[in-house]
Amino acid sequence: PAEWRRAVVAQVHTFGKALGGHGAVVVCDEITREYLANYAQPFVYATAPPDAHSRLARRAYEAVAAADDARRHVARLIDLFRAECDVGS
Repeated sequence: PAEWRRAVVAQVHTFGKALGGHGAVVVCDEITREYLANYAQPFVYATAPPDAHSRLARRAYEAVAAADDARRHVARLIDLFRAECDVGS
């Protein structure tokens, strides 16, 4: 909901196993970014992924977004399996 967005200081998006990479990004406003740059600099720069990983993460997110049809197909197969096996009722 919109009221939650105002209360959220930052969002952390990880590029872990599901995307075939590692690392993360913090999405935040300018004040929070400046705070992190000034007070969390050793952590941020010690753990920052190389530029190539950012490109890999973008491609992985594009692939995930493009797989909506496949996810819907799998969901239909699961529903069919549950109906045939009388599972989940």
